[in-house]
Amino acid sequence: MALVKCPECSREKVSDSADMCPDCGYAIKAYYDKVKQEEEEKRLEEEREKQRIADEEKRKRLQEDKEKQHKENINKYFGTPMKKLGWGVAACAVLALVILFGMYIDKENKIAEAIEDSKGYVDRIKTCVSSVDSTLTSVDYVYGSFESDGTIENVTDDLDDISMYMSFVDMDYKVDTRVSDAVESYVKSKTSYESWEQYKTYIKSEYFVADTNEESADKLVKGVAYSSNEEMREERRKTSLIVEECDITTSERTIKYMEQLLIIHIVQYILLK
Repeated sequence: MALVKCPECSREKVSDSADMCPDCGYAIKAYYDKVKQEEEEKRLEEEREKQRIADEEKRKRLQEDKEKQHKENINKYFGTPMKKLGWGVAACAVLALVILFGMYIDKENKIAEAIEDSKGYVDRIKTCVSSVDSTLTSVDYVYGSFESDGTIENVTDDLDDISMYMSFVDMDYKVDTRVSDAVESYVKSKTSYESWEQYKTYIKSEYFVADTNEESADKLVKGVAYSSNEEMREERRKTSLIVEECDITTSERTIKYMEQLLIIHIVQYILLK
């Protein structure tokens, strides 16, 4: 308990625990309890602020110590010029190894791709050659007709494809020795020739494969087509069947028709009889 002044009437020596001022009736106790509470809250706030400042200073000291230790470690391993040079050389060496490994993988992929592509090109060349052979063996018309012009166009397309695929194989052939070895092995296994060069030479000489393949196609078709209608008739006469008794020249199809007609007449004769 303490003696205080009444904040309302300024009477001296009033107990701070008194409920009211004896003179004016002011609520002394409630007033000073509130004052004490505010002072206590202020004190606590000041203590919290001091603690916060202390924690912040401690955190800063720890951060400074950590940075100092980090700098010491850096100086320990990289501090001297020689150490810095050594680490730089090591970093460059690692980077060079990564680049070289990447180049190696890229080269291996290109080689594998070139091998597969070359095999595919050889297969396509064979397909085109078979197409040309099939077209030429089915020729049965006079050179210079619409049929021969269409055949020349088809053969030209096949020869153009053959030229293109041969150039592709030649390009892949130069990529790496493993590609050339694979091409040689594949040609040997898929054709009757011992090497790609032999197979290529055969195709060029046999089918006149050149930069302008229309002339080559014209030469091939002209070599197997009839040069005139007279030549066609003569060739067909040679391959027709001759019935000597009747002196009639007929084709195989006509003979079959005559056989069927004879059978019909026989059957009709038997039925009528």
